[in-house]
Amino acid sequence: MKAIGIDYGKKRLGVASCDPDGRVAFAACLVDGTKSLRAQFAAVYAKYSPEAVVVGNPLSLSGEPGPMSARAAQFAQKLDSWFGVPVHLWDERMTSAQAQRGLPAGAAKGERDLAAAVLILQSWLDARRADT
Repeated sequence: MKAIGIDYGKKRLGVASCDPDGRVAFAACLVDGTKSLRAQFAAVYAKYSPEAVVVGNPLSLSGEPGPMSARAAQFAQKLDSWFGVPVHLWDERMTSAQAQRGLPAGAAKGERDLAAAVLILQSWLDARRADT
C-alpha cells in the first residue's frame, strides 16, 4: 500500500513516502507551513499517489494530547476533506528526539522534520504489517 507520513509543524512539514509494497519508508519532501498547504499537498498527492496518509499526533509522554495535537487533528481533517484519501493520526511521541539523534550535529531543522516523518510512517507500516 502506498502511503505518505507527515510530521506536522507550523513552519515546516516533513513528508515521507514508501515503496509500493508498504514496507520501507523514505524521506520525500518538505512542505512550507507558511504557504498554501492545499496547493503544496495537491502536488505531493499527485507525485506519490497515496492510498493512505499518516499524520503524526504529538502526544505527551503520558499519552495525553500535547499542545499541537489539536492542530495536527485539524490538519488531518483538512487533508481528508481536500483529497478524500483515508487519513490516520499516529502517535509520534519521541520521533523528533529520535530523528535528532540520528542526524549529525548542526543538521538543518528540515532534515529533522524529514527524519521524523520517516519514523512516523515506518512505525505505522510496521504496526499495520504486524496486524495482518
